[in-house]
Parts: sequence; structure tokens; C-alpha cells
Amino acid sequence: MTDDVGKPGKWRFPATNLAGGQFLIVFFSAPARAIPGAPLHTGFVLSATGEYLGLFDPNGVVASEYAPVFPPQAPDVSFGLATFSITQTVVSTNAAARATVPVDGTDGTNWTLPGFIDSGWISGTNGVGYGAVNAAPAVTPFVRTDLGRAMSNVNATAYVRLPFTILDPSTIALVTLRVRYDDGFAAFLNGRLVASANAPVELAFNSAATAAHAPGAPEEFRLNGLALQPGQNVLAVQGLNLAAGNEDFLIQAELVTTDFPVPSPAPVYFTAPSPGRENVGGVANPGPTVQTVAHQPTVPQEEEDILVTARVAPTFAAVAGVVLRYRVMYGPEVELAMSDDGNHGDGLAGDGVYGATIPADASSTGQMVRWYVRTTDVRGNTSRWPLFAKPADSPEYLGTVVSPEYVSSQLPIYHMFAAPGVLQTTPASAGSGADSETGGRVTLFYDGEFYDNVYMEVRGNTSATQNKKSHRLEFNREHPLRHRDGFPRVRKTSFMAEFLDPAYLRQHLAFWLLEQGGVPVPFFYPVRVQLNGVFYGLEFHSDVIDVEQVARMGYDPAGALYKAVGIFSHTEFSTGVFQKKSDPIANHS
Repeated sequence: MTDDVGKPGKWRFPATNLAGGQFLIVFFSAPARAIPGAPLHTGFVLSATGEYLGLFDPNGVVASEYAPVFPPQAPDVSFGLATFSITQTVVSTNAAARATVPVDGTDGTNWTLPGFIDSGWISGTNGVGYGAVNAAPAVTPFVRTDLGRAMSNVNATAYVRLPFTILDPSTIALVTLRVRYDDGFAAFLNGRLVASANAPVELAFNSAATAAHAPGAPEEFRLNGLALQPGQNVLAVQGLNLAAGNEDFLIQAELVTTDFPVPSPAPVYFTAPSPGRENVGGVANPGPTVQTVAHQPTVPQEEEDILVTARVAPTFAAVAGVVLRYRVMYGPEVELAMSDDGNHGDGLAGDGVYGATIPADASSTGQMVRWYVRTTDVRGNTSRWPLFAKPADSPEYLGTVVSPEYVSSQLPIYHMFAAPGVLQTTPASAGSGADSETGGRVTLFYDGEFYDNVYMEVRGNTSATQNKKSHRLEFNREHPLRHRDGFPRVRKTSFMAEFLDPAYLRQHLAFWLLEQGGVPVPFFYPVRVQLNGVFYGLEFHSDVIDVEQVARMGYDPAGALYKAVGIFSHTEFSTGVFQKKSDPIANHS
């Protein structure tokens, strides 16, 4: 490492080992130190105004460099290469669409498949519906293809097809579906049901919505990319009106894909430095940095306001404004100006701490309140917290739950929140969202901690066909779940419905007995789960077969791990298959 291109060997790394997925921190300060296992110091200091910095291999060849100099630096803002998630809108709000009003059930579900011939359908633009301008002001601004003549007083159902192309589905980590609808819908990706709202359990060609719904801001459904295929794909939506004679109707759907993170092509600034961790969420021109965000009370009562404060510092330009954007449950975001004047719960005026208050009457007992802070400098550059730089693996909001003690139990209580259609609350013959392998996003609150944008999908094979399903959850890397004293935080876990065991005890007792005998077993204990403020189910919290479980049991997490599925006997090795759950080579890379 060197700050002089003519002296590539100015400081040398000591001979040491670096484990796969680990990072090494080097301090640019004196005195020089290169002792394995001890803090490393180069002996020279870098200039905040910018200078040359290079990393050379043992032969004196440049491995990486900032040349001729790296740009000026700001306090508490780091600079370097990052990983980025590329986002692409594959179905836009003005995309080409095909629509029809079915007269019978001849097409079955074939109309949801990419290869279906829809040449005889109405050709138009995304935003399918109808409504008189004066009678339906919430609908008409979004209608681009008018179905009034074909649908009004004829059928409560309309079929809409929105084709799109995907080059390589394996690169896609997240699919975000945004829907404006009046009054219900069921959405399919290449024939697979992925999301629904106000839809009956069994869909027919003339199904109606189960409840009224006025379109406002689009509702979001976050899914994985399993339903996608290379080449031609189709987003098919069965739009549901409240009745055939209803005066208005709308389906407008947007589809956005987010790739797995890839290296950035150029260095960027990080308003949230990450020493010892992966660099994520950098920008070329950062706004003011949000250093800390706090709220009081931590768990508010229904009659209490929520005071949110943020410590904000300028980077390369003065702070022009700080706002708080909050939402209650899945309602629209509300923006509040944050002030540093000493009159908004922010402490002393001009101390860099900004405050704003979410009023108590905005929410009620059992509801989730979420927020983020956005800053702007005098040059128009912006920053936010949480960063939400990785939509598939980071929180979008901070938050809390109002008066969660409204329900009590001798069991641990998990408060779970899911947008409409993400998780079924009634029996369903075919799951969508988190009730399927397509997955969905939920929020959890447990023991005073708030976990946003958690991935959730169905777990199990036989049990997946039952009305009461088990689910696997994957928490964000930066905020694993803290669940039980004596156990480490976990990223991957599950809620087991145990619907197939009327006693609810057989598996629990089996694991308990093995544990009493000194055998390493999964944790498996009963919990109560609330969904959107009401009782959802008695579940069993259990870890999943993964490297986290292996490490907790005292085995090598980098070893080969397989799950055996089937029946073993002395005459037959297995009637099932082996599922590989880890990659020992990747774990050592």
C-alpha cells in the first residue's frame, strides 16, 4: 500500500489469513505496524483534500489505485467501491396491454401463460378500466384503455395481459409488483398466482371482488424471481369489480425487478460508513449524512405522540432541509418537516439534531407506525436513513407498534404485519405471496425490536397444501432476529403451523426428549403470532436446516450439509432425495 506511485512497497501487508467473506481494516496513521492479528497501521496519513493511493501486488504491478488522486473527503463519510442492486421497470404504467371481458370459463387459467394467443383481445395501454369523469374521479386519471362498453353491466371480471422480456432471471433478487385497483385483483406471473387483494378463494371467469376498494397510491407486493423465465414473460391480472353493474373499475399494474448486488463501476461516497462490512448504498454526490435516528417513547401508548429525532451533518454543502416521512400500517406516506430550532423536541437550537412529532391520533392500538428520514443540501443532493440500498436485504423503514400489550399470553408474542394479499387470512386452495414459494415481504415486532422488509415464504411439502401453512423467514443481514435468551441472533428461521398434528406436541416433545439426552436439536417452542393486529395462529418457532443451525450445534458451518427427504430402512437406503443446503467450497472462498 502506498501514497507514492514511485514507491509501491511503502507499506506491506503482513503474512496472515483472511477467511471467506471477511474483511481486513488498515488504518492510515502512524506509527507503522504490520503485526498479524494486531491492528494494522501504514505509518502515513492520507489527505482529506485528495491524493494518490495505490494497492500493488508483490511484483510491483498495480492491483487497484485512485489516480491521479481520490476526490476530497468529508467527516464521517467514507469513499470506495461498492455493490449495487440494479433496478429496472419491466412493466411500466404506460406499457402495452391486452384486455378482454370473458364470456365463459373456456380459457381456464391458460390466459395467464406466456404462450397464450391474445390477438383477438382489446389492444391498449396499461391502465384498464372505466368510469364517468364526474362519478369516478379516483379512477379516470389512470384509465388508458376504456372497457366501459365491454364490461359495464356485463361481467365483474376483466382479464389483462402485460408482456415483458427478461434476459437472465438468475440475476434477479427481488420483484416488486405495484397495483392500483378498483375493487380487487389476482395477479399471475407466467401462470403462477403471486398476489391478490379482495379476491375470492376460488376464481371463476365471472368472479367479483369481495370488498370495495378505492385506488390511491399503488399497493406494493415484494416477491422473489422464481416465477420468471428467460425470454418472454407475462404479468396477467384478473381485475375484479364489486359487481357487474358497478359504476367504475380499474387495473393498473407496474412490475420492477431488482438484481442481486454487483460491483459498482466507479468509487462512490457512503454516508453510512461500513468498516469491516460490505460497502453498500453509496452515491456519487451525497446529501447531508444522517448519523443517528431515535424515537420516544420506544413503545408508545395509544394516547402518546411519537417524537423522532435525527442527528444530521453536512457533507460537501450546507443542510437545506430535513423531513420525516411516516406511514401507519399500509396507508399513504405523510411528510413532516423536521426542525433544529429547539422547539420540536430536538434539544438545543442549531446543534445538528432535528425533531418532528407523529401525532397520537394518527394511529391506534395494535397498529404499526413506520418512518424514514430524508435530507437535502443546498445543491439539491439527498440522503436518507435507513439507506434501503438493497431492497432484497435491508429495511425500508424504522418503526414501532402502538400499545402492543393489548394482547397478553404466557407464550412469546410475535406481531407480524403484511400488506393486503401478501398473506392469506382465510383458507385458500392455492397460495400466493408469502403463502407460496414466490414469497412476500412482511414486518415483525418482537420484544421491543422492529424488523422491516423481512422475506417470508411457505415452508414444507405436504403441509404446504393445507389451509394453515408453515413459513420460512429470512431477516436482513444488518438486523438478525433476537428471539430467546441463550441463543444467538438468527437470519433464517421459521414459524411451523403444526396443522398436521392435532395434539400440537409430538414434534415439540421429540426435540425436548432428544435435548434431555444431550443430542443437538433445533430450537422448537410455541409462540403466538398476531397478524395486522388480530390473532393469526399458535405456531412453533424453529430454526431451519442451514449453516446457522450447524454452527449453533457446534459443527463446522463450512462443511457439506445435506437434508435427507424420504424414509430410511435397513432394506432401502432412501425413498426420497438429498437436498444440498450448503457449499463448502463457497464457504471457504
